[in-house]
Amino acid sequence: MNYDSAKVYYTKALIEDSTSYYDVHWKLARLYCNIGDVLNKKDSTESMYDMALKHADKAISEDSTRYEGYVWKSAALGDKALFLGGKKKIEYAFLVKDNAEKALRLNPQCALCYFILGEYQREAATLGSILRRLAKTLYGKVPEGTLDSSLVLLSKAIKLDSTEIKYYLGRGKTYMKMKAYDLAKKDFNRVLSLKEKYQVDRKYKKEARYFLKKLK
Repeated sequence: MNYDSAKVYYTKALIEDSTSYYDVHWKLARLYCNIGDVLNKKDSTESMYDMALKHADKAISEDSTRYEGYVWKSAALGDKALFLGGKKKIEYAFLVKDNAEKALRLNPQCALCYFILGEYQREAATLGSILRRLAKTLYGKVPEGTLDSSLVLLSKAIKLDSTEIKYYLGRGKTYMKMKAYDLAKKDFNRVLSLKEKYQVDRKYKKEARYFLKKLK
């Protein structure tokens, strides 16, 4: 996908066809997430995720009964959270889960929803003690998750879409946390064997190679 051409196309569609606002906004949210994933500069990357959030919210305001706005809001929040710490990181974690679950209720076959929730479960299961205490103090609750739940959710995502590189990478990371190293290596090798669909897939393959080297 040529991201610049897609941006021009969708922006033009917003001007010319008011009946397509919902679809254009969620597709722009997806596009800005994808662009942010491949940029190297922190400020530029973060601004792309901010734009993704803006368009996801607009999609939801256009039609709150469809799932795409919620799932791409969840994805953008998760990406944005990578740049945050402390209170904001915890706040975003709850929002990531909330929006992914809303999307899943609207579309139980949403592979990306299962992936996001599987990633959430792993991150929550391995959350450090300082952030746990902070979450308890600020919100009266802690993001809850287990590695077993992460594995189930990520496996479901793969069952629904076996061509998505990041799903295998995510499950491989969960296997690593579970010390199931042979299964982790199998998933990382699967990452390397799959055809790249998006520009960011190159980064995922690089990450898989790094983990395979660690597991030798």
